[in-house]
Amino acid sequence: MLNHPQEACVNYFQPLKSRLSRRFFIAILGLTLITFFITYVYSVPLIKQKVFEIERNSSRLALNNVFEIANRMYTSVEE
Repeated sequence: MLNHPQEACVNYFQPLKSRLSRRFFIAILGLTLITFFITYVYSVPLIKQKVFEIERNSSRLALNNVFEIANRMYTSVEE
């Protein structure tokens, strides 16, 4: 039976004493980090570009609506 918490930690990392287990763990960890890094590098600029396009289109739509309302007000005042 475990008397100290340190023994539990030592027993938990026991499989990593094997050289093959360590190499496998490092390879899996490396592949995971590379996958997340590539996903981040690809997706962040793409998301920024799409958000910029959406904001530009919505501001253009709002400006067109304001211009149209102002034209209607101007023509109604002239009549």
